[in-house]
Amino acid sequence: MKLSVIIVTHNSAGVLEACWRSVRSLMPSAEIIVVDNASSDDTQRRCEELDGVKLIASPINGGYGRACNQGARSAVGSHLMFLNPDVEISRVDLRALETEGDTTPFGLVGPVIKHGTHAAQHWSLDLLGHVAGPLRPRELPAFPRPIPRGRGWWPAGALLLVDRHEFARLGGFDRRFFLYYEDLDLARRYRAAGLPVRITASVHALHRQGGSSADHGSGAAVRQGWSYISWIEYLCIWYGPDTAKRAAGHARSLRSQLSRALGLLEHGGPLSRRAIRKRQELTEIESFVAWQCSLQRGTAEQDFCPRAREILAAL
Repeated sequence: MKLSVIIVTHNSAGVLEACWRSVRSLMPSAEIIVVDNASSDDTQRRCEELDGVKLIASPINGGYGRACNQGARSAVGSHLMFLNPDVEISRVDLRALETEGDTTPFGLVGPVIKHGTHAAQHWSLDLLGHVAGPLRPRELPAFPRPIPRGRGWWPAGALLLVDRHEFARLGGFDRRFFLYYEDLDLARRYRAAGLPVRITASVHALHRQGGSSADHGSGAAVRQGWSYISWIEYLCIWYGPDTAKRAAGHARSLRSQLSRALGLLEHGGPLSRRAIRKRQELTEIESFVAWQCSLQRGTAEQDFCPRAREILAAL
């Protein structure tokens, strides 16, 4: 197996070197490609200092999936590994990985990564996560997830293995997604094409979630906002626009009720400070989504999640 590792960065200077070192030490023959999405920090300079890194510097932040596709087109390996810069490879069985590469069809493969698998669930449960998720205290650590089995799971986009030709034949990541849900969409297209979606124990890694970008403060609201917009687009694609409209309507109603409840908690009591902060976070998310939906056609960002924007703008 000739492996090309594709790392997509955006203001990732603080974590990139550790990611690169883990790849270089455990998979020394791998090609390493960094696609940088217009970082404003030292990410590109750091790339130039790292041995064996092929840097593709994008003048704009075109999102995760498009950058992965760009890296895939430049790769020479028979197989591709998409790797977040805040993921560190912790263990590799090179012999098992080589054997893995001979599997036909190869499919979409998820290495063993802590916090790195997702279980499919009804969209109504996703709805609760999008509305109430920002209320989760930031100081709580991420809970480890068990490795699920069967068709109701998919590997997270933070670390994926694919056969380059199979990936290209399916069209790569869907260009409509800027960030989030591009991995679930890809898994569903692999299954629809009769290709396996599976786990391999030949590679283990640790995902330091939230470390890919150095954004702070409103950066959390931006990520939550993109996750919500992408979810609505995903529902449009796989469940139809009626379901997407219904989900968006429910989300708007629940957010309004939640905001009123937090407003009541703001007036004294042990939870007042947290209620003020969480209500502000909800307002920031709503403001970001509203701003995205107000963008005129023809702007760079307007290309992302087009049907979701129409649905959300009409609410």
